[in-house]
Amino acid sequence: TSPGLTSPGLTSPGLTSPGLTSPGLTAVQLAALDAAEQLRERANGQYGGRAYDDASLSYSRALSQLARAGLLRFDARDNGGIAQGDARWLPLAAEPAAAPMRACAVKCLNNRALCSVQLGRHTDVLRDECAVLHVEPANVKALIRRGTAHDALGMRAEAALDFRAALAVEPNCAAALSALDRMHMCGARPRSATPVSYTHLTLPTT
Repeated sequence: TSPGLTSPGLTSPGLTSPGLTSPGLTAVQLAALDAAEQLRERANGQYGGRAYDDASLSYSRALSQLARAGLLRFDARDNGGIAQGDARWLPLAAEPAAAPMRACAVKCLNNRALCSVQLGRHTDVLRDECAVLHVEPANVKALIRRGTAHDALGMRAEAALDFRAALAVEPNCAAALSALDRMHMCGARPRSATPVSYTHLTLPTT
């Protein structure tokens, strides 16, 4: 991880309003941010309607806007040119002026991962949450969702590390406590006898 990429103030209200401004961003970057925020809001609505595939696509489109503006790069694209695969943050992400863009990207990655949880795409969850945790190592949502994906893939040691990391940030995190209790109770029981519960992963909150 790169400490210089983290920032405590990643949420910026009002980013979806027309003509948003942010000191230090170019007109192209601002236009990309505005488009990405609108796509993110659309995706949140689609998720609320349980249209998980549609929501995932809208989050991907939002991330593609930010990628074209130079914030991050994806190692794959689908036939429509939509961002897929592993994300790599570009130098722009470390710039203070890019904090609103980075905040939008983190929200989209986190929420696209949530769609992947609902769709059973555990490897995609790992990809997106690893990208989030690269810039926000203490992001509890990302730790919980990555831990859930690790558990679903049978990577129990990695899952336990994620849940414990979440507790280090938020000692009373119910999702992490519940997951660790369940893993302890299951012991060495076969994976088919220990279904993963996603009850704590309901709606996007960002």
